[in-house]
Amino acid sequence: MARKQASGLIRVHLLTGRVQTSPAEFPQASPPLPPATLKESIRWSGVFEQWLFAVTVDQTSAGQSATLRSWVVKTGEELPARPLLTGRRLQVMAGLGERHLFVREALPSPADANRTPVRWHIWGLERGDVVGRVPYEPGCLPGAVVGNRVLFVKTEPFGGKLDGPVVQPRVLRAVELTTGRVAWERPIEGKPTAPPTP
Repeated sequence: MARKQASGLIRVHLLTGRVQTSPAEFPQASPPLPPATLKESIRWSGVFEQWLFAVTVDQTSAGQSATLRSWVVKTGEELPARPLLTGRRLQVMAGLGERHLFVREALPSPADANRTPVRWHIWGLERGDVVGRVPYEPGCLPGAVVGNRVLFVKTEPFGGKLDGPVVQPRVLRAVELTTGRVAWERPIEGKPTAPPTP
């Protein structure tokens, strides 16, 4: 029996719901790497449009300092570095599509309970500045910035015994970039987990 094979790409606009089809896109050549001298301090790197970006975290007398560095892909020219955040235990994550960076301090210890609340500092690579600062809540993983909101996937606690496979409930949460308030949240498929092997 004759066989046929086809490939393609479907894009769905998250704000309007518009669906657009186009031919399949194949992976391009591997992007260039940041200079080897920064290797030990790089926490994330990626290419956005014609720029290569890297986030470095270096030790300072006050703790840690995260810096956004960038280069022009075609020429290798380095652009001015931009400080992102300073703190004690910095964490850097890229959102879906790697168009935004989420930077925060790790959860404080009980001895630091009187410190100010931990927040995500959300940097947009397109503009090169902060697009929002929203509260961090344990169990929330950064997703994507859509319009004036940021989407998180939050893993909810579950009760019961841990001696067998369980499904941990999760919700999709939308948070306003300007106020940090939760706009809405919806339950999504849970995350299956299993107890560690003895």
